[in-house]
Amino acid sequence: MLRLAHRFPVARSSFSIVKSHQDLQLRLASAKPAAKSASEDVPSTEHLKGRSFELERVFSKKDLLHFGWLTGDSNPIHLEDSAARRANFESCVVHGMLAASLFPAIIGSKYPGAVYLSQEVNFKAPLLVDEHVTATVKCTSAKLLRQTYRAVFSTVCCKDDGTVVIDGVARALIPVASVKAEGMSTK
Repeated sequence: MLRLAHRFPVARSSFSIVKSHQDLQLRLASAKPAAKSASEDVPSTEHLKGRSFELERVFSKKDLLHFGWLTGDSNPIHLEDSAARRANFESCVVHGMLAASLFPAIIGSKYPGAVYLSQEVNFKAPLLVDEHVTATVKCTSAKLLRQTYRAVFSTVCCKDDGTVVIDGVARALIPVASVKAEGMSTK
């Protein structure tokens, strides 16, 4: 075999004779890793599934006034304590959609460039002004479509005592780049 190498010269940069086991170990240790293909550089859907994020918030009367002004929702139970009390609430009720807006806020901040596709919302209990609430989104499934994941999230908003205020399901397109930026390892 040594003679063949001499009879058919090969460039030294691409081939050289391994002289010993130790020489082989040194070469393997210093070898550059093979370049990754585009699909190997994409985090698997398993890196999204099961991930959950939370956002805590207390909505003030000022928040309700701003939301009411922006949306045109002038229902007095959101803006006037007396109207809320007449409707059997202790104080003003936070607009349901204002509380539900925490879900896309979480997804958009954790995965920049995400496109919110849909949200199923079930209003379970009232949230009153100045009550502390925690919104949670958890990825239940994801499918890779080119450089984007189509992800499904369970969504829930709870008061400190565990009362569920809102629950539902959200769907969003998540850019692969934002999953990489989140610090996910690749396959």
